Amino acid sequence: MQKGYVAIISVIVLTAILTIITITLTASSINSLQSSRTMAVSYKTLSAVEGCTEDVLLYLRANNSLPANIITPTTTCTITLNSHTGNIWDFKVAGSYQDYTKNLHVIAERNTTVNILDWQEGP
Repeated sequence: MQKGYVAIISVIVLTAILTIITITLTASSINSLQSSRTMAVSYKTLSAVEGCTEDVLLYLRANNSLPANIITPTTTCTITLNSHTGNIWDFKVAGSYQDYTKNLHVIAERNTTVNILDWQEGP
């Protein structure tokens, strides 16, 4: 009779251990997939905003002014002028993609060409 109880308790303990291992592995896999997706979307968002920023710099070179926004196939970027002193333009480009937002802060000098003095991702 006691051998039957030992066998049943052993099966229950092994089942509990296997269940815990399965749940842990599943949770870890889900977390890894979510992290990979977040990273991929974050890079795609940054790439889109960098593309917008390049378009803004081309616009600045051609028009000696900044557009209010740039529309691309993946995002619409908003341009905010921080300051404009002489030939120095300080502006921010912000864009979103799938609920992720990226900002680039750019300082550029416009003469006959446009020279980038500073280009940083940030607020």
